[in-house]
Amino acid sequence: MPPSLSSLLITLTTATLFTAAYSQPTTTYPNCNRTFSCGPITNITYPFSGGDRPAHCGFPGFSLTCRNNTITELTTQTSLTYRVLQIHQPQKTLILSRSDLYNNTCPSEFHNTTLNSTLFSYDGPQNDALNLVYGCNTSAMTTRPYNLFSCNSAGLNFTDSYYLVGPIPRDPILRFIYCGMIISVPVLRSASNGLTDLQLSLGEALMQGFSVNYSDPYERCVLSAVDWAAMWV
Repeated sequence: MPPSLSSLLITLTTATLFTAAYSQPTTTYPNCNRTFSCGPITNITYPFSGGDRPAHCGFPGFSLTCRNNTITELTTQTSLTYRVLQIHQPQKTLILSRSDLYNNTCPSEFHNTTLNSTLFSYDGPQNDALNLVYGCNTSAMTTRPYNLFSCNSAGLNFTDSYYLVGPIPRDPILRFIYCGMIISVPVLRSASNGLTDLQLSLGEALMQGFSVNYSDPYERCVLSAVDWAAMWV
């Protein structure tokens, strides 16, 4: 059964409002025809905001900042900030690297990697899980593992730390050493392969970042309203 006249009018009105918001940003939302550019990241539009693009031009959770005119960072609704290495808007993908771990394997605070799962996903095949295990008492170990590194951060009783690609094993290492802190960081699979093959250092692997897909929660509403309106044109 075709929709009633009242529902048709509501649909057409909704579609018109959405279309107007997208096609006439200078009238409804001032300065939304401007783009964000910073260093190698250029001409970025909705759902992102930042720089010359006011906050009302983007969706919450997509705020960008520019440091030193060269470094783009994504400010999320968590305690972490991410360096943006790439944005590919046609495919809705990002390459992000944690700012606190960029060229630094010893953060001042220890946090797992978190992003708003409604907007971002990074559990695809492009990434591997990298676990950083801090504050380990390795006195019982007779050999020095290749994945051992040092971190002298406040709150840790020991400076020895190590990294593991993939799930943390229940043994053999954790069976006879004590460690104070574990955080999980995604990295590109190509970087984890280079780390495992000793072609990359831990710092280099972290600096390559990880792949993220993003979505616009309003996109489906816009398309649905326009599709309904098109049925009656």
